Amino acid sequence: MATSVILDLMYKGGLGMYYIEQTEQSLIKYEVNLDRKKLEDFIKIIVNECGEIIHKSYQSSKLPDVSDFHIKNYNFKYLGKQANPTTANDLEVSYYQFDYDEYQDTKLVTLIRSLLAGNTSVISQLRNPVAEEKKPQVQNNLKAKLKTLSEQELDDINVEELERVKQELKDYKIYQEKNKNQKSDLEYYSEVLKCIHLKEVAKIEILELEEFQQLYEQIQAFFQATNSESFNPNISESLYKKLIISKEEK
Repeated sequence: MATSVILDLMYKGGLGMYYIEQTEQSLIKYEVNLDRKKLEDFIKIIVNECGEIIHKSYQSSKLPDVSDFHIKNYNFKYLGKQANPTTANDLEVSYYQFDYDEYQDTKLVTLIRSLLAGNTSVISQLRNPVAEEKKPQVQNNLKAKLKTLSEQELDDINVEELERVKQELKDYKIYQEKNKNQKSDLEYYSEVLKCIHLKEVAKIEILELEEFQQLYEQIQAFFQATNSESFNPNISESLYKKLIISKEEK
C-alpha cells in the first residue's frame, strides 16, 4: 500500500510527463521529453515494413477511408444500385466491390501510440522488447478441416463445406504471399528509444522507502487500534515530501 502511494506521489509535480524506474537500490523519477515528429514517422515506417497484411474483399455501399495509410492496393468496382432496408422507403444506394490490403499495427506501434498519449509506463516494455509469437491458429484450423474432409467417403463429403475450405485455403495462400517480406519490428525498438529523452529529477533509496512503509503502517495501525475514522491516507504526502520534494529542490 505504502509503495503504491509513493509511486502515485512521485508522478505528481509539474505539468510534464514523468517515468518512474525501480531498481534494486532505488526508485528514480525522470522527466520525459519525446521527439514526437520522429515517433509519428516511425509509426508509418513500422506499419509499412512490419505490419501484418490482411487482404479485404467485400461488397458494400460504404466507402473505406482510403486516406488511411494502413490501406494499400485499393481497388473498387461499381456493381449497381440496390434497395437499402436501413433507409427510409428502402432508398436505392450504390453498391461496390472493394478489394485492398490493410496493414495492421504491430506491438511496437501500439506502445508508441500509448506513449504519445501520455502513458510513460510503456517505457519499460520498450527497454525490454519481447518478440510477438506467431499464432498458427488459422493454419492449424485449416489443416484440421482438410484432414477431416480427406478422411470422409466421397458420398459423405458436403460440397458446400468443401467449397468453403477451398476458399479458406486460397485466402491463406494469398496471406502467405503478401506477408512473406514483412519483417519483425524488434529491430526498431532501439531507434524508438533514441526518441525518448529522460532527465532524472528525484530519487529515493529502497532503504528509505522501507522506513517510510514501516512508519506508514504504524500510523495506520494506530488509527485502526483506536477505532478512529479520521485516518487520512494522504498523511503520506507530508512524509513523502520529506523524502522526495526536498531532494528535488536541492
